[in-house]
Amino acid sequence: MLQAQVNALNTIPAVAHPVGSCFGGGVVYYASTDANAPAGQKGLIATPTDALSSSTMAWQSGGSTTVTPTPQKTYFTGETNTNAILSTIGIFPAASAANSYTVDGDTCTACTAWYLPSQDELATLYAQSTSSIALGNTTFWSACGGSTPASASYWSSTQGTLNSQAFSVNFLTGIVTTSTNSSNFRVRAVRAF
Repeated sequence: MLQAQVNALNTIPAVAHPVGSCFGGGVVYYASTDANAPAGQKGLIATPTDALSSSTMAWQSGGSTTVTPTPQKTYFTGETNTNAILSTIGIFPAASAANSYTVDGDTCTACTAWYLPSQDELATLYAQSTSSIALGNTTFWSACGGSTPASASYWSSTQGTLNSQAFSVNFLTGIVTTSTNSSNFRVRAVRAF
């Protein structure tokens, strides 16, 4: 089902920033099918590299805290999730790394800050970065000066039903699962425009 959604996204006619284009300091991996989508919900951009290079980090260090409001899993909720995580008492390395990501010369005033993607935003990033339609060739990441995500697990900003878990996506298999907050995974930040 996700692949059908990805295929549909890649056939959107004449959008200003189509999937695979370089914009806002990264690569566009989602473009809304709604021509009248509001600002901040027109599309999603992924950073060209992992946050903190090739480092891995925990979702939460030294504990398990319920984040309020409960982090959502759908498109365009990752920024709200990240802000909720960072306003919660505790140490949240993955959200902090995504939120502090910067790009030299970034002038995208129509973009949100970088954030830890929601579960669906991260799953779509995996699907787009491995889709032959989106790739067209192997330049999906390199065309924007980036590097392909590692064949490893990446954190989302969506907390699991247990406050000691959060959702992750394995970028080798595409499997979405809950993992213990203290597990060390990679982070690829995203932003909306």
